[in-house]
Amino acid sequence: MNTESQLMQDKDLLNSILTLEKHMADEYAIAVTESNCQTVRQMFTSLLDDTLQTQNDVFHAMSQQGWYQSPAKALKQEVDKHIQTYRQTQQQLAQLVQQYRSAAMPQNTPMTTPYGTASAQSNLPNRHFQHSTGMHMNGH
Repeated sequence: MNTESQLMQDKDLLNSILTLEKHMADEYAIAVTESNCQTVRQMFTSLLDDTLQTQNDVFHAMSQQGWYQSPAKALKQEVDKHIQTYRQTQQQLAQLVQQYRSAAMPQNTPMTTPYGTASAQSNLPNRHFQHSTGMHMNGH
């Protein structure tokens, strides 16, 4: 096998691994957020961390070979804007959680969130994780 052919196979292999790692990170992130058992949550968090490290290693290997071009660098102003929006959303969600946990809140009081209105009695299933894996993350 000649060197050019081997390099193409290496590039294709690394590209496939990178794509797989990205998909695995997505699934593990969903599993972490859907887990209500601390042991299961910690396991998925550890798997997510390992997957993100592998993804980073593969990305850098591809980048060093010139096989993966990074997008243009974002302007600091644009990044700061997104960080501010994220922090505002986090504050709103923290307030929502505090409101939800408040003992003074009647069972059927609707809550206004950045994403719409929800009832305190909502018992929504973990549809996203169930849909993608056929499993619920309730318990061990």
